Amino acid sequence: SPVNSRNLGGTMNTARKVILIIEDSIPQIDYFTRGFELKLGETVEVLVATSILMANVYISGRTIGSEKPLSIVVMDGCLNRKHQLDTLPLIEDLLRFGFKGPIIAMSASPEFREKMMAAGCTHVSEKVDVPSLVTQLIAEMG
Repeated sequence: SPVNSRNLGGTMNTARKVILIIEDSIPQIDYFTRGFELKLGETVEVLVATSILMANVYISGRTIGSEKPLSIVVMDGCLNRKHQLDTLPLIEDLLRFGFKGPIIAMSASPEFREKMMAAGCTHVSEKVDVPSLVTQLIAEMG
């Protein structure tokens, strides 16, 4: 069968999935990217947004824009030093722009995670469990 040029590995269901990590802690970002590399290898493309502005650029470019669409969004609750919940508008934008994939709430604060789920996140996770959850979700996508 012909192989689609966007696919890796020569089989039809291996198009790279795009994971957007919205997180401002560099050690956490390193932990996630290492975990994704170990578990998923070259089957994923990982984007990192460390600020609301950067997240907005990725979200608009990969939902209503023409860039390769997002598969999964992994989102912290706050990208500020004051520890205030500030990512709810990003969830609203994802939904308004028609994103249908998993949005993982992974704030260290249970209260923030609850508010993020109420705003439209589809999954909740402790940060330590994010690589395993993302791996499971990617497998379910086929």
